[in-house]
Amino acid sequence: MPDERYKKFLGIEPNDEVPTYYELFDIGRDEHDLGVIEKAYKTQIRKLQEIRTSKDKGFIEFLKEELRSAKRILAKPEKRKEYDEGLQATALEAFRGFVGSLMVMGHINKTLYDTMVQRGVADGLSEASAKNAIETLAREHGATLETEASAEAPAAPQPSGGDDDLGYGDFEDPNSGYEDGGYEDSGYEYEDAEYGDFAEEAEQQSYARPSETVLQAPPRAERPPPP
Repeated sequence: MPDERYKKFLGIEPNDEVPTYYELFDIGRDEHDLGVIEKAYKTQIRKLQEIRTSKDKGFIEFLKEELRSAKRILAKPEKRKEYDEGLQATALEAFRGFVGSLMVMGHINKTLYDTMVQRGVADGLSEASAKNAIETLAREHGATLETEASAEAPAAPQPSGGDDDLGYGDFEDPNSGYEDGGYEDSGYEYEDAEYGDFAEEAEQQSYARPSETVLQAPPRAERPPPP
């Protein structure tokens, strides 16, 4: 468990007992801008210089020296490479211990496999390195890995066709004029422009005696639907 004074004096929360140089500067491992590194150093060292208590003087001096070392290492490509390799080796060793303790299960399902990979990345490993370590340990322990999601069962085929889905596809009403969803000609003819027989009948009835009822052609909006 990291010392709480790291957070108190520098405002950081290391993942391990001893923070990395990246954690001391509160920057990412992919940060290579020397200006950003220099600014991070000045920000953190200023925090320590502003402390006026002598209670933690020894620890504060230790932090100042750690910040100076971090600046020297991270600003030099060759030294930084060596430092990063050391971090990788340490992280890999810890990760192998974590994964190895789970291989006794004999079978690692997809969910647990993904959790292992995420743990390795969080510890500073690349995703490829984490997966390689898991696969190596699985072979050593004779365990099986489920690295891909299992295939889902195929969906049940759905019936095709409109009314057939409800079981009415073969319904036939001899009085309706419909068969299998289609309209059969029942002998009625309509003329869209003049309403055919309705217009003719209305013209004939217009000469009927007053006592007779005159049949008027229905307006267009009230045209009766096909029987």
